[in-house]
Amino acid sequence: MKTVQVRLLYPSNVKSADVSAVLKGISSLERFGVLIDDSPIDRNAIRPVRLGRYLRRIMEAEGPQTVDFKAFGVRLADIFAISNKDVLGFGLMVPELFLIDKDGKEQRPSIGAGRYNDVALLSLFGFAEIEEARMRLRAIEVAARHEAGHLFRKGHCTEPSCVMQEKPVRIESMIFKPEFCQTCKEQIEANVNLREYEINHLAGVG
Repeated sequence: MKTVQVRLLYPSNVKSADVSAVLKGISSLERFGVLIDDSPIDRNAIRPVRLGRYLRRIMEAEGPQTVDFKAFGVRLADIFAISNKDVLGFGLMVPELFLIDKDGKEQRPSIGAGRYNDVALLSLFGFAEIEEARMRLRAIEVAARHEAGHLFRKGHCTEPSCVMQEKPVRIESMIFKPEFCQTCKEQIEANVNLREYEINHLAGVG
């Protein structure tokens, strides 16, 4: 039986401390039975990852990157995903990230993006202004936990103490490192179980 899997992908120029902080945030999904691994970007690492080639193109770019979020599971999936891939990708990037709004007009800077059952991104660009190293790594961890949560939860949470609130990276977040609230835990667990059923059903298992 196949297990739900998320792979952290990152360029070779990212500091190991930053990778560890992101991995720590994503690893919060392990409690729900998600298998987490990580790898520098290369052809073998992206091969089983959904939209892996697209993630690689973004992460290897030198300048700011603009993402049309609506296209993650529609046009881009048609272009970059030749076949259905079981592994969900979490891309760590260095350049600044901009998202297109729902109307397809305005570009806004963002530290990350996550799309349900598809792909997640986190940019290190916005964390450079945090001078204290420990606080910076905590902020990266919190942001990674938030974007990873979007892989198995649609939208944001209204619970102020939940990491899935709309803007989780604040001073209090860096100190207390918020977790998933009970409602979000239940939603994530249910969606992880659903994905496990789907990938095994498609594979003809179970």
